[in-house]
This record gives sequence, structure tokens and C-alpha cells, in this order.
Amino acid sequence: MATSSSQQASAGAEYLIAKNLTLRADYLFVRGLKLPRTFNVNLLPPVVLTLGNASSLGVPDPTSQQIGREVFSPGRHDTRFDDIYQLQNSATSKYSGASLTLSRRMSSELEFSASYTLSKTFDDASDFDEQPQNPFNLPAEVAMSREHQQHRFVFNALWELPVGEEEDNGKKAEGNAARLTKIFSHIEVAPILTLESGRPVNPLTGLDSNQSHAFPLSARPLSLSRKLSEHTSTGDDGLPRLEVLPIRRSETSRRCSGILQLVQQGECVSD
Repeated sequence: MATSSSQQASAGAEYLIAKNLTLRADYLFVRGLKLPRTFNVNLLPPVVLTLGNASSLGVPDPTSQQIGREVFSPGRHDTRFDDIYQLQNSATSKYSGASLTLSRRMSSELEFSASYTLSKTFDDASDFDEQPQNPFNLPAEVAMSREHQQHRFVFNALWELPVGEEEDNGKKAEGNAARLTKIFSHIEVAPILTLESGRPVNPLTGLDSNQSHAFPLSARPLSLSRKLSEHTSTGDDGLPRLEVLPIRRSETSRRCSGILQLVQQGECVSD
């Protein structure tokens, strides 16, 4: 089996809006080739099921989702076996996306990045185990990918609270101010906000309505195309905190802890 590959093309430009503030625009096109997919290669071409031929096709009591659809007969190419599943590299995909990114470099204890991406992703198999509804009609499988996400917005920032700067300059606070300074000094807040549109899902009947013996199931309701439905949009936010604890003048240690009920995983490093 040949190795999967991709062809990519991209372009981008960056503009300096103001000191420490830039706006960048990017475009990316990716074409995936020879992607893996699974076939039942022992099936015979399907036949449109009617009440007259239902018994001969092995469907004695057809359902409403079977009448009028293409159904595979019990016959097989190789009669010694029922099903023969073969992993092939015949799937393809296409991604096209444009993004805008507004970035501010660290200045006055604050830096941030805000990025918005508008994209589309098409394929005819989103995973290696995804089987076509009809292996004899692969063009009908071309649709929005399960990985398609039309809108995505991500904002992240790093802000050092303006507490403890007096001690850094050789000044000492007294009383309650000293205690508050000791607690809140050298704290960096790093919020992360992600907003994204839902991903398409493959509408299925929940049954092997066309008798393809595909698993996972691949039979769709009549007149519905692959990846027609879409999940609702989602959002995620977190406020991980970095606290810098002085050990010696030349060394610091960083502690990571989550804020709110969302825990963001991060790495603690020692400089």
C-alpha cells in the first residue's frame, strides 16, 4: 500500500499597525492523497429493493428505510467467504482556510494574540475505518469532512499583575500592604479563550439497512448525504496562573495552577 501524502500551498503577509502590534493574514491549501479507507471487496453490485424482490435479496420483512434504496444481495464474489474487508489508500481530502491574527508583543507587562480562521474541509473518508455506503458509488461520499470546522477563534494573553514592583525597585511596603504584596506579587495571568463552530456528523439509520455488513455502520437515511448534520458550536476558556517565586537572584521557580473550574494542563519549568 502506497504511503499517504499531501500537497500544500500557502501565502501570508504581516503588517505593523503600531509599536508592538501586528496584523497577519494567512491562506493555506492542503490536498491529502492516498489516504486510508476500508472496503468490503466481496460485495456484488447493489440492487434497488422493492416489495417484489425483497425475499430474493434476503429481506423478508423490509423496513421503510429499505424500500427504494440500493441493497446488497447475499451473493458474494468469492463464495468461500462472506465479507472481505480490505484497507485501501484511495481516499482524498481538501482543506482551504484563511486566518487573521492580531498580536501584541510583551509591553507594559502585557502580551496577547487573537486569531480567527475561516476554513472548509472536504473528503470522502474521514478515518481509516469509515466505509462507504456504496463501494460502487464513491463520488457520493464526497462531502464535508468530520474534521471540518468552518469558524474558529482563539484568544490568549499573558499579563503580569502590577503587584510587587515596588520591592523590585528597592522599596518595601509596610503593614497590610506588605502582606498583600507578598501574596500577589509576581503573579502572571494567562487567559485562553476558544470559540469554534460545530463539526459535521454522518447521519445514519442506526441499522445495516443496505446489508453491506459495514462496521462502523454506513447506511444513511434515504435522500440524505454524507456529513449533512452539524454539531452545535462550542466554547472553552481557562485562566491558568503562573506564579514566580524568587529563590535566588539568578534562579526562579514557576508554579502552575488552574483558576475557575476548568483546569488547563501546562508545564512547570525551572530557569
